[in-house]
Amino acid sequence: MAFERARERSHNVKKGMSTAEVQGVLGAVIAVEEGPGGEGGQQRKLMDGFLCKISPMPLKERWLFGYDEGNVQLIGFAVEFERDDEEDEDWVVSRVDHSPEDDCPVIGDTHLD
Repeated sequence: MAFERARERSHNVKKGMSTAEVQGVLGAVIAVEEGPGGEGGQQRKLMDGFLCKISPMPLKERWLFGYDEGNVQLIGFAVEFERDDEEDEDWVVSRVDHSPEDDCPVIGDTHLD
């Protein structure tokens, strides 16, 4: 199962890693989605078990991982990122939460850019 692979790899995520380093550790792949009529693909990064990212505060972001069984999402772990300045896009890992209590929002950003 995709989520199980991601959970095993999550133990290699370390404090201070960049988002790109985390994506590498967790095995992100770049997929191209076809536009209407098969023209103009759009790149998107996909990771095993990735469900959504949430930003509870301007300087904090969480990526939630788990699996979606029908209409029920089960969150297994989260990677938490921080940054020093709201204008800065240099997010770094602050911790990996193996017992998260949050859920993905119903409406929101459910993919990586």
